[in-house]
Amino acid sequence: MKSPEDRRRRAHNYLVPRHGLTRREALEQLPARDIRHALANDSLISLGHGLLGPETDNASPSALHTLQALTAIGGRTVGHETAAALWGLMPVPLGPPYHLIHARGRARTRRSGLVVSHTADVPERFCATYQSIPLTDPAWTWTDLALKLPMLQALILADIAVRPGRTEFGETTGSLTRVSDLRDAAKARGPANGAKTVRTASLLARPGADSPQETTLRYYMYEANLPEPQVNVWLLDEHGRRIVQPDLSVEKYRLAIQYEGQSVHSDPEQVLRDVRRQERTEALGWVEVRITKEHMRHSGAGAIAKITRALRKQGWRS
Repeated sequence: MKSPEDRRRRAHNYLVPRHGLTRREALEQLPARDIRHALANDSLISLGHGLLGPETDNASPSALHTLQALTAIGGRTVGHETAAALWGLMPVPLGPPYHLIHARGRARTRRSGLVVSHTADVPERFCATYQSIPLTDPAWTWTDLALKLPMLQALILADIAVRPGRTEFGETTGSLTRVSDLRDAAKARGPANGAKTVRTASLLARPGADSPQETTLRYYMYEANLPEPQVNVWLLDEHGRRIVQPDLSVEKYRLAIQYEGQSVHSDPEQVLRDVRRQERTEALGWVEVRITKEHMRHSGAGAIAKITRALRKQGWRS
């Protein structure tokens, strides 16, 4: 809980979402100012990088005490979904069944309904501690999850892991891990089932994506062999001033790509802001392409066609 000195003094005159959601979804319901106020007053809490939820007892002392007891015997490390919950890598509750990794040659914990046991030797450099609980670090935890996921979902989770906090969204923390750490962990997994997917996802991971939709669109561009876009990089004017920050951008062809959520961008005030943004983009000599969820249907066929046309107009040749 925040101390009284940290709390904002203005009245709480807005409705706090009563379910978990992404920061982008929260911005569709509340102005950024209200989100910052809710975070400062603990009526809204961070559930992980880019994820918010109402005040909850998610990481309850009883769950932590249980994990401390389960790992009191050496050779047991918290991993998989349980480590992801502790790190805030996935919006999953911290509770049973708890995932424990046992070193090879050690007896497995057999507690039906309470523990899911795994056997693996986790390199020491990928181990960490949280409140006296040994657990896998964010990079290794990501590999545990990604080995069981299809490529796109593994990449979305990788982008979440390496995403730094955005101060304009009220975030003050850094990323859970680095792209280089993901790649080292992926390499250390050796020939495990799903290792190729994990290695490829680690190579495609980029810091800065604010939503799964942005990651998905970037992946569709990769699959279509289009030029790789940068993620949330500012476009500068001739004086080096920040003017526009597109979701994705291809600097060589001066193409800015914006993914627009339907609800927030249908608001009249937001429509005006979108028009002004496009005008500023074009004033810099760039072209803006807007992508909506309709373009993302059928593996992004409409989005790729629209981006391809814009790239060709800008001089790109496949």
